[in-house]
Amino acid sequence: MKDLSNENVIQLNKNGLSYLQFKKLSEYPEIYHLFSLKPADIAALSTWEEKKESALADVRNMQMVLDAEDADVCRPCQTHSDHIKTVEAEDAGIYDESFEDTDGLVTGLPGKFLLLGFGDCTPLLFYDPVHAAVGNIHSGWRGTCQRIGAKAVKAMEDAFGSRPDDLICCIAPHIRKCHFEVDEDVYLLFRNEFTDFADFEKLVRFEPERNKYYIDTTALNIRMLENAGLKPENIIDSGICTVCHSDMVHSYRADKAASGRSAAVIGLKMKP
Repeated sequence: MKDLSNENVIQLNKNGLSYLQFKKLSEYPEIYHLFSLKPADIAALSTWEEKKESALADVRNMQMVLDAEDADVCRPCQTHSDHIKTVEAEDAGIYDESFEDTDGLVTGLPGKFLLLGFGDCTPLLFYDPVHAAVGNIHSGWRGTCQRIGAKAVKAMEDAFGSRPDDLICCIAPHIRKCHFEVDEDVYLLFRNEFTDFADFEKLVRFEPERNKYYIDTTALNIRMLENAGLKPENIIDSGICTVCHSDMVHSYRADKAASGRSAAVIGLKMKP
């Protein structure tokens, strides 16, 4: 099996689960996190009923691997929105009604297992080591166009008093510029949204013979996080493209309707 480890992430295998962890986040023993690799599959909403039994087994295994078996699993119904929910003590469950139409979860409560599914979209894992708060954000191309990453920074400021220059944000595997191919309509949505980025066109490659555009959403997310006040050294990119490594990571572009979902997880450990 290939090893996706690099300067920012390490690939691990425990209890039959292959997963990535960020070296930066692993410096903090008070939190747990991972990004799962194949064959683990937590299923998309559209395939949940079909795959529910095996998906739940994979989630339980992730909890066991992270020593978070007693934590409340919180999984939202992701709709490519910019809606972020602060998870409170009473909130728990997979696709619970309290998590409807939600693409980001933040919490300052230990014992919450923030779980989101990804099949090419950009996972943003946040940690505030000063105020002990975490966030898990699903930034697909629509979410990126709605600047959900910057809105997550504001949500953590409002909910926990987080200061942007204290926040760490780790960007897990996602589709990158090499494969994020779009038509003119999507390109125009991005161009019209990011008029404040003077060098936006440098983040786009156009192939005139195919009339296709390739947009660097990674760079857009990094830029918006920096503009929101994060220190550049606190924004850590995995550097891994889901399409390039679709043999190991779930990718909708590569696998189409048969695609599963990788899990991005983060949470605060319960105090003994």
